Amino acid sequence: VAILLVVGVPLAFDAFRDAKAYNMQIKLKEMERKRVGNVCPACGAKLEGNPRFCPQCGKKLVW
Repeated sequence: VAILLVVGVPLAFDAFRDAKAYNMQIKLKEMERKRVGNVCPACGAKLEGNPRFCPQCGKKLVW
């Protein structure tokens, strides 16, 4: 039981920390998108919704 606690608790803590960091990255990307607006970073075309590709230049968009 002690071995499980010694190994399991740090692993659970690492998983929690990684999930928290990932959620922060998602929030930062969303904030940046709102700041810049919904435009294509390649051509500046206005985007409606959350398209996967720019309808103007065809560049793949990563949200």
